[in-house]
Amino acid sequence: MVFDLGGGTFDLSILTIADGQFIEQGKGGDMWMGGDDIDDLIRQYVYSETELENELDDLPSLIEKMESRDKNRFLGELKKKIEQAKIKLSSSDKAYIDILGLLKDEDGDIVDIDIELRREKFEQLLSPFVERTLSLSKKLIADIGFEADLIDQVILVGGSSNIPLVIKEIKQFFGEDKVLLHPKPMLAIAEGAAILAHRLSDTYECPQCGHEVAQKDILCSSCQFNLEDNLIETGLLDIVHTSSHDYFLDLEGGNNYKLAEQNTPLPFHAHFSFKLVHHEQRLAHFKFSNEVNDKQESIGDLWLTFELANTTLDKDKLPEIQLDFEVDINNLITVSAVLEGYPDINISKTLSRGGVDEQLFLELENSISKVNADDSSNDSFYTSLEFLKRSLHIAEDINQLLDPNTGNMNKSIYNKITRAHNIALDIFDRDESFIGNQNYISNFMGSFGFLLPDKDKKKVEKKMARFEEKVKTGECKEIQKARDEALDELHNYPVLGSLMDIASAEHTVSKNNDSNKVQYFNNAVQNIIESLAENNQDKTQQLLDEVLPEVYNILDNRSNEKIHIFKEIQV
Repeated sequence: MVFDLGGGTFDLSILTIADGQFIEQGKGGDMWMGGDDIDDLIRQYVYSETELENELDDLPSLIEKMESRDKNRFLGELKKKIEQAKIKLSSSDKAYIDILGLLKDEDGDIVDIDIELRREKFEQLLSPFVERTLSLSKKLIADIGFEADLIDQVILVGGSSNIPLVIKEIKQFFGEDKVLLHPKPMLAIAEGAAILAHRLSDTYECPQCGHEVAQKDILCSSCQFNLEDNLIETGLLDIVHTSSHDYFLDLEGGNNYKLAEQNTPLPFHAHFSFKLVHHEQRLAHFKFSNEVNDKQESIGDLWLTFELANTTLDKDKLPEIQLDFEVDINNLITVSAVLEGYPDINISKTLSRGGVDEQLFLELENSISKVNADDSSNDSFYTSLEFLKRSLHIAEDINQLLDPNTGNMNKSIYNKITRAHNIALDIFDRDESFIGNQNYISNFMGSFGFLLPDKDKKKVEKKMARFEEKVKTGECKEIQKARDEALDELHNYPVLGSLMDIASAEHTVSKNNDSNKVQYFNNAVQNIIESLAENNQDKTQQLLDEVLPEVYNILDNRSNEKIHIFKEIQV
């Protein structure tokens, strides 16, 4: 076991060594625990003793009220004196912490810091801290299924491992003959790096004659010394790393799906399948986390988007999403997802906890939750559908924000994302159903443009093109204006507008698999087109009067439906 108690972290590793190969059995410790915490224990003791001696109520508040320059000088001096005392107590029974003439009370009288700290008191303060290091050591041993007596050696490194109480407690638990204290524990990391650098270089010196040999050489070409046997006996052939944590996929409802266990040998790769939750789902959000000190921490997100134009997913057989999860020897995590049956719908990324892309995804997730929870819209179907459509493009852009090789952010994409998100929220807050209008306007020419007089086609197409361009690039007010201009133009052709409404109703009932209604509306469209060709206005109006009440009822019901923007996945 490597017991590394440094300034800011406490790191534990258990290694099995066989034939020169170091196999990492497990890692543990506490990334927020170290010598700084010991310093803070001493500082609190100094404060309390000084308050007692000088009959003060709140020494920290006096320090805070000092002039900035004096306060920084005082705190710097205190930090230095505390560290010196801590080091001295490793070889002496007592140490002094004194700062004279710098601090004053509220009456302007000098308050001197002059504290004697004896080793007995220091160890009393330190006891809970050392107990936690032992507790974490026992936990790691238990986590990998070992017993304490299976540990053959414990090497203490890191500056704080020099503290006598730490050494005493570790020896008491593991056995005195097993504990090795590095003579200069703060240099152990540098020494280990130097040894590893020697192993990783292309060539090195033969230990017997000094001749330069290659790493792959078995024998020295100069003196025939057996290099392979020597490496096995004295050196490092290879290191097998393991994962630092349990890794999870966070599912809806607070459930966690374990993807990899702590101490799994690295590199690690696994393949999983997950299901969509609804046939109208067009977003899949994967939330990854790990467990640190028994707490779940987010390590990144993956968003897969799929517009599937003109495609309706089978309600009874939804495609699965195939997820690949990889952890390399540096504990860097790469995830990728692909929609089954649609190989072009895929995404891959290296997770970046706290990256700017993660922040943007969090903002998008919050906005989707807001839209799903909102019931105030008078045109719920189209306003929610509008936000969904824009969310797909926003998520796609966030996936492109960071350079996959350098991790650098593309500023122009970032500006595009924030602008698009703000516009999407603005449109939703205004209850503007641009998607319904856009579908109506965009499909007008494709479906019934052939019925327009030739002289009118270019005029209509110009208005439509302007609207579609503004939908993609304009602010909310610009889109509104272009929409109103296009609709004003289309209103000059009320019969064709009615045909569009019938076609829209037909599309709606087709999603409900109502084949009789689909045929009914399709026949109505054909009959109206024939009557227009015959220039029979009375018959055209009669046909419209027959079908439009049902059409408007269907469209009104649809516009008031609430769309839920699904992004969940399930096992």
